[in-house]
Amino acid sequence: MSQTTKNKPRMGHIYGLTHPKTGRVYYIGKAFDLKIRLAGHMKPSELKNATLKNNWIKSLLRKGYGKPGIKSLLTCPEDKLNYHEKRLIKIYRKKNSNLKNGTDGGDGGKTTELPSNCVAVCCSNGREYPSIHAAARHFKVTQGAISNCVNRKTLSCKGLRFWKKGTKPVFRDKKTIGKPIHCNNGRTYVNIRAASKDTKVIEQIISDIVNRKRTLGIKGLSFAYIGDPLPKLTENNHIRKIKCTNGQIYDTIKDCAKDIGGSAGPIIEILKGRRYFPYHGLNFAYVNAKFKTLTPRKSPIYCNNGQVYETIRDAAIDLNVSESSISNFLSGKQKSAILDKFTFSHDPNKLPPITVCSRGTPIICSNGIEYSSAVAAAKDLKISSSAICRYLENNKSTPVARKHTFSRTGDGPPPPVDFQYSQSKPVYCSNGIVYKSIGEANRKLDLPVGALNRFLHGKRKYSINGLTFSLDQNHIPDPNTMKTGIRKIACSNGIIYETISDCCRELGLQPNEILAIITGKKNTLYNGLNFTTEGTPFRTLKQGKPPIQKIRCKNDGKLFDSIIEAAKFYKINRQTIARNINHGKILACGLIFKKA
Repeated sequence: MSQTTKNKPRMGHIYGLTHPKTGRVYYIGKAFDLKIRLAGHMKPSELKNATLKNNWIKSLLRKGYGKPGIKSLLTCPEDKLNYHEKRLIKIYRKKNSNLKNGTDGGDGGKTTELPSNCVAVCCSNGREYPSIHAAARHFKVTQGAISNCVNRKTLSCKGLRFWKKGTKPVFRDKKTIGKPIHCNNGRTYVNIRAASKDTKVIEQIISDIVNRKRTLGIKGLSFAYIGDPLPKLTENNHIRKIKCTNGQIYDTIKDCAKDIGGSAGPIIEILKGRRYFPYHGLNFAYVNAKFKTLTPRKSPIYCNNGQVYETIRDAAIDLNVSESSISNFLSGKQKSAILDKFTFSHDPNKLPPITVCSRGTPIICSNGIEYSSAVAAAKDLKISSSAICRYLENNKSTPVARKHTFSRTGDGPPPPVDFQYSQSKPVYCSNGIVYKSIGEANRKLDLPVGALNRFLHGKRKYSINGLTFSLDQNHIPDPNTMKTGIRKIACSNGIIYETISDCCRELGLQPNEILAIITGKKNTLYNGLNFTTEGTPFRTLKQGKPPIQKIRCKNDGKLFDSIIEAAKFYKINRQTIARNINHGKILACGLIFKKA
């Protein structure tokens, strides 16, 4: 790099903010990048301050002119920007008395509107980079790592120093970083890092102990800065010694795992009782605690054919069956014999008897038809074959699909279908009509979903639309002696509605909003109305904000029926439009809305 290039001064601009239509200058300032400076003027956080310039920009946006223009009035070195800014403000004030500068200029502070990642940086390898971003790309690190080094938050990045162009680099020896500390083991260390390497304690833990942020001890050690007394730390009860069945006692789980050549995860699972078989053939427990009984994973498996297998895999290979089926049988997930002839157990005295799977055996249905298998019955009756198998294996009393029962061939006829579970039995109604099934009653009376089933099974204690039902003709409940379950809705307009649905249909409202007011979840009026059940007083509610119906855009004069339509048309967030209408907050795009 030549001497002339190195000492070349940085050039800046004296700019003017102009009216979008007339081009007249209304504000004068200084900057290095005009686009970035104009974006800074248009920030909502910048426009919050009530200054002449900000009020002028807001008036432009409110009237629909858009954001102001920017042009360079003069280019000069950085050290002369303040002088020329004062001079041009004085000249333009004579021409235009409406100049929006609040001061005479020269007091704008730093003129570095460039983002921090656009600052040129130098590196200790002798190279210069135009920005932090370029340096980060070259070294394949994050911009934050370079930025921390530039701002002297960290010493180096990848062994190199970085500093801003035009400033002096700071080179410090690694050994002198931080204050020296001493430990209760009698040693003194240059810094925290040296103590961490020697004692094998994490640097953050030592830092917390030194700065009095940690009161728990670590490995019986204590640290403090030179000149400060060593703190008294309490014993860490979370670190407990581990004993193993090999006779060894370890200080930590990590030491134990390293000694046996394994990982710490399975040891922790055994200590917490989550693992029920040994790890590397060993058992573990805390000191002063008893060993838990573990069953070896490779315990022998006994089969009803008289064979003994060492593992599940050996049994699967010998019998030509899958390992998962044997595992499911041993865990109790599968109750029928594998291939209808093999059963297994870890205890030779507790081999279960053979139970044949119903999926391939002939069965008899309650409709009088005999099927070759559960699969054939499922296809004919259009139900699940697994449901039939579960019914036969578990001896369930509930019929399959509420209308079919089954039994294996040779076990006798299937049990009769329970009266109360039948869907095809006639349903007697209190209006004198007999319906062929529950489905027909639901369709013709338009009943709520599941209400009739709950009523017939005794789960519903009140009538359905003023009607009662029964599967027995002689025991139909009297609707006059039962609760209706439907309460009328009283509205603040003086009208009483039979149901919430009638109220919504007549007023054009949403049922969930009315229900929220009745149950006390909503404390504001809904479209200026209050609701309650008949016979109970109205709650005192707050006056909610009236909904905005139609809005108009001031910029182009377009009319929209709602905020959602405007948000979809302009592709902006609807909440920003609402804030612009209610609070007058300016949008970044320059659009202004008002109530139509």
